Amino acid sequence: MPTPTPSPAAEPVATDVTGASLLVRAGAATTHLRVLAPVLVVVMVAMLNVALHVRTYTLVGPIDELQHIDSLYKSPGIVRSGDRIGQDAMREQACRGLDFDPFELPACGTDVYDPAQFQENGYNTAAINTPLYYTATRALGTVVVWLTPTDSLVTGARLVGGLWLALGLVMAYAAARRLGAHRWTAAAVLVTVACLPSVVYPSSTVGPDSMTFGVGSAVLLTVLWWRERPTRRWPALAAVSALVLAVKLTNIVVLVALVLFLLVQLARAWRAGDRRAARTPLVAIATVGTTAVVVAGGWSALFLALAHGDRHDVPMTLRFAADSLDPQAVLAAWGVWLVPVQGWPLVAGVGYSALLQSLGVLLVPAGLVATALFGRPQPGARLAAWSMVAVGAFGPPAFVVANYVLQGSVWPVPARYGASMAATMVVLTILAVRDRGPRWVLVAVAPAAVAISVLRLL
Repeated sequence: MPTPTPSPAAEPVATDVTGASLLVRAGAATTHLRVLAPVLVVVMVAMLNVALHVRTYTLVGPIDELQHIDSLYKSPGIVRSGDRIGQDAMREQACRGLDFDPFELPACGTDVYDPAQFQENGYNTAAINTPLYYTATRALGTVVVWLTPTDSLVTGARLVGGLWLALGLVMAYAAARRLGAHRWTAAAVLVTVACLPSVVYPSSTVGPDSMTFGVGSAVLLTVLWWRERPTRRWPALAAVSALVLAVKLTNIVVLVALVLFLLVQLARAWRAGDRRAARTPLVAIATVGTTAVVVAGGWSALFLALAHGDRHDVPMTLRFAADSLDPQAVLAAWGVWLVPVQGWPLVAGVGYSALLQSLGVLLVPAGLVATALFGRPQPGARLAAWSMVAVGAFGPPAFVVANYVLQGSVWPVPARYGASMAATMVVLTILAVRDRGPRWVLVAVAPAAVAISVLRLL
């Protein structure tokens, strides 16, 4: 019996199926690329800015970077209040130099350094921070040292700051998209933010402030995720609250804004007589509040228990000691956290840096003000904006008063202490841009910001 042969029509059918499959796969790949392209652009710009900054800025930064480098080398161990700077950190500063002209350093290559020859009489004034940031950054920084030509842990840790910044920007992008933002509008604003000197600087030097934008983004994204199923996902609020405070205690600012937001929701539900609706914000407030008390209170108690020596031996303590609280110091602090992307040194190309910094001062709080005054279709956006306005305006004066009562010192409140709210402010700015014309303006500004940033760092 002869073997049947396929009909001439059979092959074209098979070919068509294969071609259709390839077209479907190509279409899916194109869709994935279109979705991922804005994220990849944001990540590449963040990493590029940090890498260029690390290459250009080799000095030790004047805002406590020596103390952070010391904690980095001593991680995962706990640095106690009263500890002096170790030899590794002193060697880094002696050989790199300090970005503060009047201060004279010992010579590079000295066998044993004397802590008294370094700022703050050699005391680690950043001991209040937990080892979390330093341990994670040291682990990744060690990998960077293995994979790159650098042999400096400090350089490796600085480069890891690019990862922390990129992660924070990606989470902010995810939050904006979840709230309905156009992907290239979101990417354009975040690319511009990634070029701001007051964002690049802390991300390119050693210190827990390199994680601040990221923890703010994590809080926003977690809250949006929790609100979809509040009865089941409340543990996520506890986890992110613990993370925020473990990175740096001053990040509590974003949690205060969150609790204020929830308190207003609770009051509205209670006034309407809806006890069931009131349960959701009540559980969230209890979760965030309890976590904050346990983590911040527990770490502060341990910090005080481990402290040794006389705190008055630290020049910083004497420099800001006050016998009375000057009302002008309280008034001067009003509203400082409303523009949290400022207060860092302007490095390399001061004119270009000032231009970018001015752009950030306008861009970041713009959505906060617009949303607070004129509202936004997303549920709760206006309330969130007003919560941050309240914390940004009245939080710094409260901080000055609390610092005087608890420590007997008065000093200017840095704007960067409010930086944990910056990510939400940026997302509000993204959402506030509704018309096509302004969106195209933002898309056009982003590459200009990248060009200026690269030019100043080169």
